[in-house]
Amino acid sequence: MSGLAPPPARRQTLTEFFEGFFENDDGTTDIIQLSDERLAQIEEIERTVGESEGFRIGATSTNNRRDRHLSEYRSTCILQFIKEGRQSELIIRNNSGPENDPLFFPEDRESFWKLVKIYLTWMTKQVQPRNSTDTRPRLATIANRRWSILYWARVYMKSPPSFITLQARTNSALFFAVDKFGVNMNRRDKPYFGRHELRYLIDHNLEKTDAFDVAESHHAVWTLALVCGVRPGAIGWSTHRRSNYLRWKDVTIRRDTESPSKFDMTIEFPYMKGYQDASAKEFAYMKVMVGRGREEGYLRLTLRAPSNPDNILLSPTVRLLAIALKRGILAQYKTIEELLTGNHVEVMISPEHLNDPVFLAATPGGRSLDMNKPASAAALTAYLGKRAKDAGFKSGTMYAFRRKAANNVDRAAGRDALRQFMHHTPTSTAYENHYEDANFDLDITAIAMDEVMMPQQTSAQRAPILFRASLRADHATVQTRIDAYVNEHIDKSLDGHRATNERRRLKRLAWKALDAENQALQRETFSLEQLKARQAELRGPSKLMSLIRSRIEKPQADSENLGDNESDEFEDDENEDEEARLDLEEMADVDFSTHDESEPDVEPDLSTTAPLSSSKEASQNIELGTDREFDCGRVFDVSYDDVLYNFLEVMLEGDSQTLAKGSSRPCQECLSDDTVPVEKKFHKYKNQSDLQRHLESNIHSPLKKWLRRMAAAQAQDEEGFARCYCGRAYAHLNKLQDHLEKVRDKGVEQDNPHFAGMTEDGWLLPNWEKSRRSANNSRRIQAERQREREDLGRVRPQVEVLTKRVPSTIVPGAYSGPEEPSTAKRLQEFMRRTAHLPELTPEYMRAKDEANGTVGLSVEWITEEELLHGPPSEREKRAMAYLQGMADEPPAAKKARK
Repeated sequence: MSGLAPPPARRQTLTEFFEGFFENDDGTTDIIQLSDERLAQIEEIERTVGESEGFRIGATSTNNRRDRHLSEYRSTCILQFIKEGRQSELIIRNNSGPENDPLFFPEDRESFWKLVKIYLTWMTKQVQPRNSTDTRPRLATIANRRWSILYWARVYMKSPPSFITLQARTNSALFFAVDKFGVNMNRRDKPYFGRHELRYLIDHNLEKTDAFDVAESHHAVWTLALVCGVRPGAIGWSTHRRSNYLRWKDVTIRRDTESPSKFDMTIEFPYMKGYQDASAKEFAYMKVMVGRGREEGYLRLTLRAPSNPDNILLSPTVRLLAIALKRGILAQYKTIEELLTGNHVEVMISPEHLNDPVFLAATPGGRSLDMNKPASAAALTAYLGKRAKDAGFKSGTMYAFRRKAANNVDRAAGRDALRQFMHHTPTSTAYENHYEDANFDLDITAIAMDEVMMPQQTSAQRAPILFRASLRADHATVQTRIDAYVNEHIDKSLDGHRATNERRRLKRLAWKALDAENQALQRETFSLEQLKARQAELRGPSKLMSLIRSRIEKPQADSENLGDNESDEFEDDENEDEEARLDLEEMADVDFSTHDESEPDVEPDLSTTAPLSSSKEASQNIELGTDREFDCGRVFDVSYDDVLYNFLEVMLEGDSQTLAKGSSRPCQECLSDDTVPVEKKFHKYKNQSDLQRHLESNIHSPLKKWLRRMAAAQAQDEEGFARCYCGRAYAHLNKLQDHLEKVRDKGVEQDNPHFAGMTEDGWLLPNWEKSRRSANNSRRIQAERQREREDLGRVRPQVEVLTKRVPSTIVPGAYSGPEEPSTAKRLQEFMRRTAHLPELTPEYMRAKDEANGTVGLSVEWITEEELLHGPPSEREKRAMAYLQGMADEPPAAKKARK
């Protein structure tokens, strides 16, 4: 026995298949009589060809856009037909069907030009921009509709025009409408996120989040975008391609041959833009034939291990290793120690997990990961955008990392390597049009005046990390303003789902308005001292790196304290070199000096290993790193292995309370509130989110403060009473509260003895009893609390609501709820389990007493006639005597009917 899997069956060649239609048994070649199986194959081919008539090639999103534009075109044509009095020619009077399309795509070119011009003019006037900050659409939004019209013209017209002809005949109407109604010609403000922005985003998110596993997954995506510059659609699934997402089989991790504790990763992105449909791949192959495209639709990148310990936190390889260890999907290793001391060249994923998604979606509420659901590209973008806004940036998308990576690669390796890195065609101008930094940071002043040029570091001086806006208002104030905005502008006539959607829309607009206000205030008040302080922050380590360093140094400090034998000279040297280890150019990669000896602003270290010609080698292999050459020195006086071990350890214990997801802190309002008990005053909340939840409760509401103050006064009262402003005294504080609420509801005049005290204590304020939680968020908060109870196993019993009524099929007026209500099921099950038991009738009970000899001990059997008309029995006499107080004991016997 070889122990190998059996070989697959031999495949039939195409020649053998077709020869089966013509070869006779005697070896002669002729058309043979077709069997039923052969006829079925021919019919299947014929049927498939017929079904292909309505097949739409191209991406689903492109086809949806074309359908939407066709519906718009039909609507404008119908309006024009009605205007000209030609509505009788319309076969249907709506835009949902193709019946009228022959009228809207006539063979008469002049009629067709007129309809297209009317359509473009309508669109220029009526189309609204998707961005709420824009007032008019962009020209490309209108002009792209001509491509859709040309597509449908080729479908419905026998001799469709070329695009050049369509463009020439409709340009006059389009640009006149543009000049009359206006379009948005402003350049978009595109953010560029580098490693400094990423460090700050990670630190800020760890301070705010309660869901570390979810944050850890997104942080790994951010580092991947920083180094590889890929689109979110190459990592997560999109609406029309739900099976296209990054899997573990696309990732290969190997040890560095020189440093076994360093890991390199080769990652292949199989789902690149423009190559996810068969028609797109054929089009790409046609472009390859003329030397203008790439044949393959995947990108393969090699990520080297960083040499600088500080950059371990930004390494996608290390973060993916931490995720794999936490999920337990590594084939050879289960612990950090095994991983770092192992000697396998390739760190392999278990075969059963190769098709699992690398990045998982979050559960509803975002508190944990759904282990069976991959993350979507939209979720990755939305999470980053929300965190970037919260951190003070104007905006933030995955393309912010892609733009920065593109500019860095362009400066480091040139334009040809850049297009290969971005998976653009060799003749593409997408980088110049959409990715290149608009600010040309060459020192043209020095060139014109023959001075020494500054290095090209202007982009670093205006990095987004330096000009982020800090939120100056507290959460309660912001929430109050948002609620006021919503209540001021909401349409009171809306109800139900429409009111909910409108409230959400207004909340988004309020947030955008507050953010714009905060950004404007930042520009007005931002001082030179603040800028220098933020520059100094870049010289220091990130908060996460500081945490790791403290974990490394704590055991060292403990061991040093055991024997105080270090010399003062060593300590002086260490303090003296502290500033030298945190050099601005090495640590922050930002140079604000005027000398010309610094390196250009480059983050990845890139070298191409694949030829530029795609005809020689189709796949793209690029090696990337997160270090610059002069960054290889140590930032801290700790080893690379120590940083790597402790970082992996922090990632694996992320869901415990030992990780500083924002340092623990007390509530400042509790510290300043005299009514809060001492044992609760100094309570420390584990992070900002936990503290915010405490502040949103009603513990600091005026009512709660009054109750605590009155409880203390009642405890000090000699008689233990809670005393009212009017002089009344109550034994229970809740009775005093009820009394004052009734007085307030009736109305308190100035001559009322309660007026002065209630005014001073705040009883007459509108938010006397309310917490700081927004009323608009109450439903969301309740849903989050329910999910928390489910996570802790404390689920409240759910009452089944009868939502469906069916007519009874038994008797009129009988139960008409659901066919099988839960109570009926339980009753049927009880009857089935007790079917063998006797029915407890009076006759059965009397026979049982007679059989057991217990007649008269507990029941005195009488007839119905005796019960109604007979004289009182002895038991009845004893019962009457007992009820009248003439007997000390009640009767022991009961009566029952025979």
